[in-house]
Order: sequence, then C-alpha cells, then structure tokens
Amino acid sequence: MVSRRRLISGMSLLGIGGAGGWSYSTGNLPRLPAELRSLLPGGYLSVGESTMFGELTVTVVDVATAKEAQFIIGSKPRSWKAPDGGKLALFKLAAVNDDITEHEAPAFNLQNYDTLKEDPNTLYLTGINDIRVYGGNEGAVLPDLGYQSLGIDGINVYGRQLYVYSNGVGDIGPAVGPNTTHEGWVWGLIEDDQAPALRIQTENNTAQWKYDDVSSSIKPDQGRTIEM
Repeated sequence: MVSRRRLISGMSLLGIGGAGGWSYSTGNLPRLPAELRSLLPGGYLSVGESTMFGELTVTVVDVATAKEAQFIIGSKPRSWKAPDGGKLALFKLAAVNDDITEHEAPAFNLQNYDTLKEDPNTLYLTGINDIRVYGGNEGAVLPDLGYQSLGIDGINVYGRQLYVYSNGVGDIGPAVGPNTTHEGWVWGLIEDDQAPALRIQTENNTAQWKYDDVSSSIKPDQGRTIEM
C-alpha cells in the first residue's frame, strides 16, 4: 500500500504544489503514476493500466459487455439473457509476479456478493470478494444462475470463450508462482445505462478501473480469447 507519506513525496517529486515544479500558468496537470492516481478520490485507472498489489502487478487488460452469454458450470453450458434494463459487464485481469517467491493474488469471492449487494460501498478488510464489478458507482449483482457460487468454468460471448478468474474461498485468492501470471475474467450484472467499472480491494491496497462506454455490446479482444 502506498502510504500518505509516499503519496505526498511522490507528488512533490512530480512538482505538484511545489516551487520549481509544475507551473500553474501551463494549465495542465502532470500525469501521475498509476499507484498514486488510484489513491486519489475518484481516481479511476483505464483499461490497460496497471498498479501494484504488494509484490504483484495487477492489470485490467480487457473489457466486454453483453446481453446474452453461456455460462459453463461443470461440463454443461447454460444459456443466459440479461433482464430488461440490465447487461453483463466483464473484465479480464492479469496478476503478474516478477518475484522469486509465490504471492497471493486478490480474491474473486462469489459467495460474498450478497453481502456487498446489500451494502456495496462498505470497505471490508477480510472475508470479502476483493474483486468487484460495478456499474458506475453502484455495486453489481450476480446473474441468476443458481449454483454459480460453487464456481464457473467458463463464459461464452460473441462466439468467444472467456477463461474465468479463479473463484476465491473466503478472503483467499489464487497463488501466483515465481515469474508467472494468473489471468482470467470476472463479471457482474449492471444496469444498461451504466459504464462498467471495477474495484479491487485487499487488506493493504485498493484500486479502481472504469471504462467510459455504456454500450451493451462491447466485444472482447479476439487476441485474448479463444474462438468457439
């Protein structure tokens, strides 16, 4: 976690509010590093940007929205359609470990979505789904699929197969081995007129991403998916 002292220090190095740094006469703010920008109030990162969670570099590498999908539970695909006024929002995450030891990535805990559905703005420390999809500032809910809290094995949209991010148990996220990457998609049901957003929160770090497009048909990058 970037401390307040490090945040202030970093801003000083960039010349924010300090003599001899950024000139107020230019009318342009300098570009803050993602680690600092994500700490500012309302500080959203963009899809493709990274920030640090402990020793891991976490990036939102892709985004998609859809009105229809197939959720693969076990070996059986289940067709799904969004209710009126809703759409599925999906984000692909990559947690990169450049260290020589194993580290734990943020958890995507489907079992606790009901808790955050009741109070989506509460900041929890443990026992939550550290990864949460949002529609604007409103926490997403899960599509009505019955047994999905036990885990989803894949999601098919637009003729593409999306590999899902490992489902967490409690506050335990997937282990990322030395010099490896853990990738996968997370999802949530949001309202049609909302822009898809994502918040990741752990005990020591918080960051949020937003994609400023309210379309219900954002296709995933074909270079990062498998054709069905």
